[in-house]
Amino acid sequence: PFRTLDNVLATPHIGYVTENNYRTFYGQMIKDIQAWHAGSPIRLLG
Repeated sequence: PFRTLDNVLATPHIGYVTENNYRTFYGQMIKDIQAWHAGSPIRLLG
């Protein structure tokens, strides 16, 4: 497999880990919970 090659260094992708993204995710989470609690969930899949 690819990961067993001597010249491969596999690292996780964490490019999304920024303060701005966490602020956005948290803000959306609060809105999602409030909407769900009010009986009108938003950002539904399907």
